Amino acid sequence: MKGPRDLIAGLLFIAVGGAAALTAWHYPMGTALRMGPGYFPFLAGCGLTLFGAIVAVRGVAARDQAIAPLHLKPLVMVLASVALFAGVVDRLGLVITVPLVVLLCYLANPRPRLIELVLLPAVLTAAAVVVFQRLLELPFQLWPQ
Repeated sequence: MKGPRDLIAGLLFIAVGGAAALTAWHYPMGTALRMGPGYFPFLAGCGLTLFGAIVAVRGVAARDQAIAPLHLKPLVMVLASVALFAGVVDRLGLVITVPLVVLLCYLANPRPRLIELVLLPAVLTAAAVVVFQRLLELPFQLWPQ
């Protein structure tokens, strides 16, 4: 095999996309004009599966690529930030939780810069409030209660 890195990534995309499509298959699909709860996840899962197939085929046809060593710190920080968000967003609210999550993820950055450390939480918090609360009207609390 010439390109194990792309092949492994492609197979991972196929697995995640296939699982999403199979899970969404059990929800009502609806139509393109009146989408049901399974419509978008099914299409996204199929798209991810197709993308994974393309990446996997490229991996089989690619020239020699070395597999990079697994770096655990970024993986742990990102997973911990997802768990943090799920665990505290209801108690602390969106405005406090998003900066905490961004800062926790930022700890995985091998070359941190002060401007990023200040701007990222502010911009992403504002974006989260606009998107989730104003545009999508999701029931997130902004502040602790």
